[in-house]
Amino acid sequence: FTAAVISNGIRLNWSTAQEQNSSHFEIQKGSETSGFIPVGTVQAAGNSNLETHYSFTDSDPLEGNSYYRLKQVDKDGQFSYSKTISVKYEVKGMIKKIINPFSNAILIQFGSGIVQPGTQWRLYDMHGRLLLTRRITGNTINEQVAGLQPGMYILEITIGGKQQAIRLSKPE
Repeated sequence: FTAAVISNGIRLNWSTAQEQNSSHFEIQKGSETSGFIPVGTVQAAGNSNLETHYSFTDSDPLEGNSYYRLKQVDKDGQFSYSKTISVKYEVKGMIKKIINPFSNAILIQFGSGIVQPGTQWRLYDMHGRLLLTRRITGNTINEQVAGLQPGMYILEITIGGKQQAIRLSKPE
């Protein structure tokens, strides 16, 4: 059972030498401050005498140290846990994920601890007209904006005491 940082998250790989009555693998993630939670499921081979390889990508990794384990579940409900492995994921820069250009929603995910919950953000058109004012919850802006016309927009948010302007575009 191994973990590696890749461009879009953390890739987990594992294999089984053989399987008997296996149903699925539940991938669980934890941090230094929280318990394990399920983040995905991979179907198992069921019954096999051959080596079987599996993989799963966590596309929403925690910043810093994360801990992963597998819960192997049999068809009769019995289960067992793999060893726990750790991997360190570092966000390069303040924005972890952004969908730009956008279509029906503005999605910007900031690195952990970059933006304080409750921080206000504003969306302006290119004429400087204020279109939206909202407060961020968690570290993600996920705002439905299907009614916006195609064009360029500016999202302003204060990060670390400095006003930041993020240029966004909505194509035709």
